Formats: sequence, structure tokens, C-alpha cells
Amino acid sequence: MILSILLIILILFLAILLWILLAPIVLLIDTDRSLYSISIRTIASARFVYDDMKIIVYAQILFIKKKFVIPDDFLDKPDEPKKEKKKKPKKEKKTKKKRKINFRKAIRLVPKYLKGIINTFDLRTLNVNFDTRDFPTNGILIPVFSTLNHRSENVKIFVNFEKKYSFYLELRNRLWNFLVLGVKGFFDYLKVKK
Repeated sequence: MILSILLIILILFLAILLWILLAPIVLLIDTDRSLYSISIRTIASARFVYDDMKIIVYAQILFIKKKFVIPDDFLDKPDEPKKEKKKKPKKEKKTKKKRKINFRKAIRLVPKYLKGIINTFDLRTLNVNFDTRDFPTNGILIPVFSTLNHRSENVKIFVNFEKKYSFYLELRNRLWNFLVLGVKGFFDYLKVKK
């Protein structure tokens, strides 16, 4: 009886973990609606709305919803002076030999894995609408972007003469992709010679 209950709990835990790893992460930027959000479908989400000199964050984790208001001058506030504490003499501790990280090896792998991370993202939609405020340049760019728009379903770039600017971006990824790249990076780090 107890064994079957533990087995059921283990199966549920593994199913939830698998769902978290395989659930899509969606990054959405929409300047027309002043909407900036990131979400893991059905698990967690955060929306950032800029409104009247403040940033409003709507966060949700499972069924718990929370609203945070961040004033616009939040980052401009000076830090409070730190109180100086009296230093106590430190006791000597036995030091264990730590494994040193070779940063040269790690830095050689960074470009490869940055490219890998960028390639894991799925670009669902990119719409850009802008005005260069120069009529001849707009006239040249309209046929160029019109040709490019016919070649791609996901990317649309428009030029207007009305001083309108908008940007819409939807990217998707999965935590699983980051985990796989992290494991590959760790083993590649171990393989690289000094």
C-alpha cells in the first residue's frame, strides 16, 4: 500500500517536472499596447506595463496572482549609507582544496554556446513599423521591405510616412533546450585541453 502511494507520488512529481521542462516559454513585446511579458504556459507569467510614470508588474504562479507597482524613479534613488560594523577577529578554519576553474577554457566555449542559445529560440512573429522622417529614404525602403516581407512569413517590416513606430516580437523556447545546452557545455568544458 505504501509502496504504491510512493510510486504514484513519484510519477506525479516526474510528470510535473517533465511538463515544466517541456512547456513553452513565451517572450512577448508589443509597443502598441505597452505590453511586455514572459510566461511559461500554465505555470507562471509576468506582464510589465508602463503606465503614468510607473511600471506595473502582474505576476502569476499557478493560481496565485500578485500585482507590483514600481515607481519610475526606483533605480534613481541613492543608496543609504552603510553602517560600519566592528570587525571581529576571524577564526582560522581548515581549508579544503578547491577545484580551480580554468577561465580561459570557459571563455573559449562562450561564443559556441551563445550561438547555440540563440538558435534554440523560435521566432514566431516580428513586426516592425517605422518612419525614417526622410521621404526619399522611405521611398527607397518601401519596395525593399515589401520584397523581403513576401519571402518570410514570420518577419514583417513596414515603412510609413506618418511618424508611427511600433514593434511586436514573439519568441518561444523551452527550459529543456537550456538544460541540454548546459549539460553539453559542461562536458565540452571537461574535454577542452588547457
